[in-house]
Amino acid sequence: MSRGVSNKITAVRDLNPLYRGTLNAFCAISDTALEQDNKSLSAQAAANSLIAAGSIGIIAGSVLAIVDAATVGAARAENGVLDGIVGIAVRNSFGDHFESVNSNGSGGITYLHGTNTLVEVAVFETVAFNATTPLTYTAGENLYASQNGLLTNAAGLEDGAADAGATVVAIVIDPPTNSNPVMTVQLRV
Repeated sequence: MSRGVSNKITAVRDLNPLYRGTLNAFCAISDTALEQDNKSLSAQAAANSLIAAGSIGIIAGSVLAIVDAATVGAARAENGVLDGIVGIAVRNSFGDHFESVNSNGSGGITYLHGTNTLVEVAVFETVAFNATTPLTYTAGENLYASQNGLLTNAAGLEDGAADAGATVVAIVIDPPTNSNPVMTVQLRV
């Protein structure tokens, strides 16, 4: 697979769809999700080298889940277990519903889902739950929603392992490297 396509990832769009299954914009985004300070969510988030200082709202590539009727927000899972995961955010969304670059004031959020969806993500967990141990990813590895709503492997979860019933959000197709820090994944939701 050619990794040269990752140059399409920008500061506003930290996700590059390579093959899209389903794109959905039905759900509204929760106010809490639009206003969350991503660096202060946890010690793990504060230590994540891929989350920019001052990052507010949903980050492209974040795992999304139903938080209320027809409303989505960040899927902050406990040991990977969270019902209601619907997909991953296509664009950054922040501020208020009418300022969000995601959907031009629609109040909604666009997300990808479908088991045949292949994407490159530029933001994911870089350290374990303890906020000190660096994470590494390998091809074929299952990915889950972290406590911060980002993709992570089992080592990035609280107990260093996914609990029974954990939702596999994606599978690593091409792991990040020093020369190309994006991760190619195939969705499982």
